[in-house]
Amino acid sequence: MKATVESTIKKVNLNGLETRIWEGHTDKGVPFVMFVALVRVECTADDREFERDLTQHKAPSPEASAISPRMIL
Repeated sequence: MKATVESTIKKVNLNGLETRIWEGHTDKGVPFVMFVALVRVECTADDREFERDLTQHKAPSPEASAISPRMIL
């Protein structure tokens, strides 16, 4: 599976970890939400552009905003 994801401004605490909500869709158009606690760039890569892009976030969709952390295992 391939997917495209975009970072949102919303963060939630899951099991003691601060996670950011990312929204995306698969290459076949299936929408999904993921909770990201850590993103790592390969140590041999020049990560300046990645770091710059990582500071850009969109507002979450109403669907993503409605997800309660209590509903996540």
